[in-house]
Amino acid sequence: MATEVDPLAFQKGFAATQNIFDNARQNRLAQMLFDQKQQELSQQNALAGVVGNTANYDAAGNLKREALPQIASASPAALPAYQKLISEQTTQQAAAQKAQRDQLIAQFDWADKNMAGVQNQAQWDEFRARAAQVYPDVAARLPAQFDPAAIQANRMKMIPVIDQWKAENEQARFEAGQATTRRGQDISAQTAAEGRAVTVRGQNMTDARARDEAAIKRADSKVAQAQTERVRDANDALGLLDQAEKLIPQATGSYLGAGRDVALRSIGAATESGNAAAQLRALEGALVSKMPKMSGPQSDKDVAMYRQMAGQIGDATIPAETKLAAIRTIREIQNKYAGTAAAPAPIGGNAPAQPEALAELQRRAASDPALAAKLKAMGY
Repeated sequence: MATEVDPLAFQKGFAATQNIFDNARQNRLAQMLFDQKQQELSQQNALAGVVGNTANYDAAGNLKREALPQIASASPAALPAYQKLISEQTTQQAAAQKAQRDQLIAQFDWADKNMAGVQNQAQWDEFRARAAQVYPDVAARLPAQFDPAAIQANRMKMIPVIDQWKAENEQARFEAGQATTRRGQDISAQTAAEGRAVTVRGQNMTDARARDEAAIKRADSKVAQAQTERVRDANDALGLLDQAEKLIPQATGSYLGAGRDVALRSIGAATESGNAAAQLRALEGALVSKMPKMSGPQSDKDVAMYRQMAGQIGDATIPAETKLAAIRTIREIQNKYAGTAAAPAPIGGNAPAQPEALAELQRRAASDPALAAKLKAMGY
């Protein structure tokens, strides 16, 4: 009694192979997640070494700008945060320095004005008493004895410094005023431009609507054209499958038959089954060229299935029943993507749910371009 051939045996084998492939991908994702965590831990340790090095801080306890290259090498992802920190430190230091300068200018102006009439020790003592009430720190630095020459010498040293600070403050105020003026002009210009834009949009609304409608029609036309091409390719493929069905009963369908055909060809002879097998190999290539453009969650599996089934048809060692089953599968795939029939249920059950490792890797990839590139290469 002849052994009954299961026409769906190849589908079961394909499903098992696909499950192995899916498990391998999940294992690879889990390994990637582990490696990523190890890399982040290593970067955290290296960053802690840089940030914990007292040589990277100035006397005021501020992180030095020279530490940025070390931070970039230790943990590139942390660099922007420390760049912002140093920028804020610089801004705060500049503000503190300006406040100190402004205080010194005010002290000097007050002292210069109040010392103008000082001519003797009594007037000097009176000036020191007033200074103690207004600027105690200044009064503490004033000598007890009145010395006009020393006072004038110190005054002449300070005047150029104070004048330079005043000039810098005046320049900063001027630039700030200019910036305010420019912002006002920009706002006015922007307001005027927005008003003109509103007018233009109102005038061109009808034309824009017409252009949009034309674009929609062109898009619909392209979609219709693509659908027409898919249907045409599917019809061509279905015609090739019809030819293959007629040839399969005549073609070689076993290892023994294939070996016989090779032996006969080696002596210049040919058989009807060998010729039919050769025609099926040609049809295999034609069917691959007519493979539909696939998209969607099942597309990768459908592509692999289609190629495997086409290879079954052209394989002289495959039994006729299996080849006919392969033809049925290719018909289903062609009809599915041409929109001419309902899509068949996926072989082997539903696709496995997205693993937690993939979700975690995608979250981390949002701030890690290298990891994002790896996931993209894997099709995620």
